[in-house]
Amino acid sequence: MGKRDGQHGTRFGRFLRARPSRITFLAALGVLSAGLLFLARQPEAWPFGIVLLFNAAALPMFGVLLERLPTRCRGSEIGYPRYGMIGLTALLAALAFLTGDPGAVLGTLLLALTWQLAARPLNWQLAWCREPPPSGLRHLPRILTAGALLLLLLAASTLAETPLLPALSVLLFGVPVALLAALLLRYRADFADA
Repeated sequence: MGKRDGQHGTRFGRFLRARPSRITFLAALGVLSAGLLFLARQPEAWPFGIVLLFNAAALPMFGVLLERLPTRCRGSEIGYPRYGMIGLTALLAALAFLTGDPGAVLGTLLLALTWQLAARPLNWQLAWCREPPPSGLRHLPRILTAGALLLLLLAASTLAETPLLPALSVLLFGVPVALLAALLLRYRADFADA
């Protein structure tokens, strides 16, 4: 799979370029593995483990939205490097979590950056959509911003050692993840493969 094939790079590279959303799916598997490992090692720090699992669920949804929203809006395709930036940032966050408590805070900040990396091109696509998007999709920017802000709240409350706030932040963080899933289900016809 990683062997070079002619003049067009490796087969694995062509596999990813054919469907860039596969990058986010592969990153989600890495984040999921890190989340399960984190919970096995440090069950007392369960809020951070749950955050990793929530992000493992969100990453494939980012990929689908980034890949299909330009088609829905008749806009230009989102560049292949953007998927790589999102996937790499998420994997770096997962690795940071596994280094211990200070790393978990850094990992949370990197996950917030991941949500913002996904939000910017989606916001641009919606702003320049050539036909009015369904009303539900107009809430995407707010959902993604809420996800990033809740991750920042989790990091800040952990640093401040505020009782109960980290756990509350994690529970609230499930809301934007669930809303993303609900939007994809509601508009699954729009995001189906052409």
